[in-house]
Formats: sequence, C-alpha cells, structure tokens
Amino acid sequence: MLTYNTFCKCRSLKSVELSDGLESIGDCAFEYCESLSEITVPGTVTSFGSSVFSGAGDILIKGGKGSAAEEYAIKREHRFEAL
Repeated sequence: MLTYNTFCKCRSLKSVELSDGLESIGDCAFEYCESLSEITVPGTVTSFGSSVFSGAGDILIKGGKGSAAEEYAIKREHRFEAL
C-alpha cells in the first residue's frame, strides 16, 4: 500500500509506474505533486483513498479497461488511457 502522503509535495516527480501487486493507494499519496503528469496503475490496485491527487494538476491515469483506476479517473474527472 502507498500510505498517507507518501509523495506529498514532491515537485520533481513527473511520471510514475506502480508495481504489479500493489493493492491500494492511500489518502493524499500524490497530493501537491505539481510536476506529476501521468501515472500507470496496475490491475491489482482495487482501492484509492480520498484526495490522492489533490493539488497535483492535470493527471493522466493509465490502467486496465474496467479497472479501479478507470473508475477513480472518471469519478474524479482525471484523464484516463486504457492499456
């Protein structure tokens, strides 16, 4: 699990590819990561905390069609790209 505020305010983080086997992304994990533009989420992620990308700007979430990543992107109005 990526825990609460794992990468909070990391201004140099531009893209992230999360490892297969990760099951959840905690609250505010990427909060205020202003340079973050895309993240690839494996199909093993089944839950997202609140405000994962709050203050991070325009994020492209990449993941499987019908995945928790796609559901999260739609709910939070982030761009989504199916892999």
